[in-house]
Amino acid sequence: MERETSRLELIMSKRTSSATFSLIVCTLGRMDQLRTLFDSLCVQNYSGFEIVVVDSNAPGFLKDVIDSYRPKLKIVHVLAGLGLAAARNVGLIHATGDIVAFPDDDCWYEPNTLANALNKFKGQDSLAIVSGRTVDQEGKPSVSLFLEQPAQISRKNYLKCGNSASIFYRRAVFADIGRFDIRLGVSSGTEFQSGEESDILLRALDAGLTAQFFPDLLIYHGQVDSALTDAHIRRARTYGLGFGALLRKHRFPVSQLAYRVGRALLGSMLYLVLGKFLLARYRWTWGRAILDGYRHWPPANERLSFERINA
Repeated sequence: MERETSRLELIMSKRTSSATFSLIVCTLGRMDQLRTLFDSLCVQNYSGFEIVVVDSNAPGFLKDVIDSYRPKLKIVHVLAGLGLAAARNVGLIHATGDIVAFPDDDCWYEPNTLANALNKFKGQDSLAIVSGRTVDQEGKPSVSLFLEQPAQISRKNYLKCGNSASIFYRRAVFADIGRFDIRLGVSSGTEFQSGEESDILLRALDAGLTAQFFPDLLIYHGQVDSALTDAHIRRARTYGLGFGALLRKHRFPVSQLAYRVGRALLGSMLYLVLGKFLLARYRWTWGRAILDGYRHWPPANERLSFERINA
């Protein structure tokens, strides 16, 4: 049977303008890091982009930063409340580019990042999502681990195919599958403080859209894991809850849940035997949180309205 044409393909078939980027930057409490990102955007080899700054700070906090870059960059500055997923949805309302990305407010681009991303999309109208790697100043993987070779993104490998700062979407993707689920992610107001970007990827895959990972597409971001502290363990709890919720929302098999939880708990016991008590606590917290997130996520028949999820 011939596959039904998706809304994405219909929208893209009607577009005649050349591709441009909307870079949606959700920011809270950062000035110097935001300047670093803006400086990297000032020297891009490709100039067809806008920056949508979604500002969750107190009014006026970023005024001097925004004003100093307006002569060099096209900036749309909007205010939003707390909640990363909700802030990204606000940014999507204001985005006008054909391709959308969500750079972190503490990452930065190399001069050819946008040109490289655009080149990945060229000549592949059915390609909906392109992702790359985040690396630190020395070129070492940061934020998460990645595959070493280009790959089509699937439910099996999505965790090693990019994170929120390194993923580029055709804007039509969000018309096809909806916007970010505001029940997931940092400052969401729920216990599930992660998973919103993986949720978008998985929803796109479920809708039959094509996503590709390219390890030569680089975004710079400092290492997020330094010396382990109690704060890291508290974050492991909230992030693990989000990951467990993601597994249940997308109906991953119980064997996948058992693998993720079992791996964490076995690691905890190993670290305990080795006398690495803080690491043991971290892994135990992570494993228990995944299980709790899976258990606590609303059952399949409990739905939020489209308007609330996409507010």
